[in-house]
Amino acid sequence: DVVCDNYRASQHGTSTHINSSDNGASQILQYLVTTADHCAEATVVGPAKFSADETRIAQLAPGGFARFRERTSTFDRAVSVTPVGDGSLSYAAMTDGRSVPFDAAMQGWLSQLLPEVLREAAINVPERVARLRAQGGVPAVLQEIGRMHSSSAKRAHYEELIKHGPTLSAGDAERIAQQVGTDLTSSGDLSSVLQMLPRSAVQSPGARRAIADALSKISSSGDRANTLQVLAPNADPDLLILLAN
Repeated sequence: DVVCDNYRASQHGTSTHINSSDNGASQILQYLVTTADHCAEATVVGPAKFSADETRIAQLAPGGFARFRERTSTFDRAVSVTPVGDGSLSYAAMTDGRSVPFDAAMQGWLSQLLPEVLREAAINVPERVARLRAQGGVPAVLQEIGRMHSSSAKRAHYEELIKHGPTLSAGDAERIAQQVGTDLTSSGDLSSVLQMLPRSAVQSPGARRAIADALSKISSSGDRANTLQVLAPNADPDLLILLAN
């Protein structure tokens, strides 16, 4: 597996893995993303709770452990977190391989990295979508989705946005349809999200053009057929023509 020790700027990719027991007593989160300008990795062992704004760890279960690291061309930072007996957390910080205090600068760095890890791992999706929607409506949620690297994380946020909260307006449905075709590179993920769009919200010409464009980006013929089978039964004549084309 690629880790940040072997990071090269030419590498790109995202990998997240969550393993939890049936009763939630044990959980392991492993996260890795490499882009043109950074490599970030994280491991969280044991159930953890995070602050409402997702910028800090609020609680780690006894015996748990968390480590976060980011390497770029200009710095290499890491923070390890362990619980102590009174329920508080102990932090050990490193910069470029040297131990440093967990000061305001390191706290600020971790508060920027932690939200990235949580959204890419699709943790706290309902809370995140509700918070962003309350702050800036559907455009705010779409902006956050556009920042994500993981297709599965994007799909989880799209599904939450469509399934819950206020009914989508025609304008919001058009925004979703326009962005989803660019965001989701997986045929299965794209097909699933398109199938969830409410028929009442895709009546405007703009929304329909966006859906047609997104349909053309589904590379799997099976996924495309499944999507058409879901959309067609409740379509009016104009939408049927669009789907047929």
